[in-house]
Amino acid sequence: MKSPSVCFVSIPIYHLLAESADSRFCGGAELQQLLIGRELAARGHQVSYVTLDHGQGREQQLGRFRVLGAFGQGDGLPGVRFFHPRWTGLWSALRRADADIYYLRGAGFQLLPIVMYAKSAGKRVVFAGASDSDFDPKASNVKHDVYRTMYMMGLKFVDAVVAQNQIQASRVHALLGKTAPVIHNGLSDSPDRYSEAKDVLWVGNIRPSKSPERFVDLAAALPEHPFVMVGGLMGKTQYPVGPTTSDGTAASDMENIRYTGYQTPDEVRHQYGRAKVLINTSDVEGFPNTFLHAWSWGVPVLTFVDPDSLVANNRLGWVVGSPEEMKDVLGRVLSGELEYSPEHIAGFFRENLMTSRQADRYQAVFADIVGA
Repeated sequence: MKSPSVCFVSIPIYHLLAESADSRFCGGAELQQLLIGRELAARGHQVSYVTLDHGQGREQQLGRFRVLGAFGQGDGLPGVRFFHPRWTGLWSALRRADADIYYLRGAGFQLLPIVMYAKSAGKRVVFAGASDSDFDPKASNVKHDVYRTMYMMGLKFVDAVVAQNQIQASRVHALLGKTAPVIHNGLSDSPDRYSEAKDVLWVGNIRPSKSPERFVDLAAALPEHPFVMVGGLMGKTQYPVGPTTSDGTAASDMENIRYTGYQTPDEVRHQYGRAKVLINTSDVEGFPNTFLHAWSWGVPVLTFVDPDSLVANNRLGWVVGSPEEMKDVLGRVLSGELEYSPEHIAGFFRENLMTSRQADRYQAVFADIVGA
């Protein structure tokens, strides 16, 4: 039986596909869709992407992928551009893709027009959660009540929902009465670890939901240790001088913290290789890609969130409940009181969290819905 063709609908992903400097505007959801797409293409699936049109035109071939431009960022007239060219352009790109399965990751109003097109054309739709809030109508990141309503309507009619963790799976069941298979995020390679590991590392977009000030507070409390913070500014009005402590001291004014700003994927990759521990300061996540990168290098994580208790149950780091507890545990890690095994962590990653494992599970989902 021929492998079903798959179209990823990801408006922001173009720069990542094209490997351009503007890939800084792509996040973990886009990276996962690229990695899954590569693995599926290697297994014989025809893979395409519907993206924003940045001037590349209606269709472009990038490696194995067809890339279909839906609409330009500034196209159309205010007040009507939602319908034309955004809705019409999206439908046109979906039609040109002519895929068996359309895949959307993360909550967005686009889900409703995707579902409507698919139902009219005899296609299937898979929605994958990107954050726990995607399945909480009150906490959804979708702006505007109309867009949120469109997203929730579309969610009711998708052919399959994929969760990143058991919290999401339970919310899907409560919200929709559907069973959502859990497919954790993954990476496609496991590098050799550098011999010297000393940095306390934080990686993410500098925005309120990531609570970057907690990391800078840690650096202020442990001035004898080197801290490295990687991430581009998101919402400059909230961080006019970059990341700061909770009382407003700028990271740039502290001797033991190096703030790099945005870095390319290759540059960030080497930061993990020099890290002793990765810090996650968010209160809400889906399945952080930063965890995967750290574990692939054998680096433990210190975190408030623990998707499916992977950290606690598999000796992949430490889970804490407050900033004070995080400071205490970090001090014990840096002093050598709390030990960990890089070999065990990297081995767990290779066994359970490679993209090839993801692709196996997605192919099972595809087989279920295409054969329905």
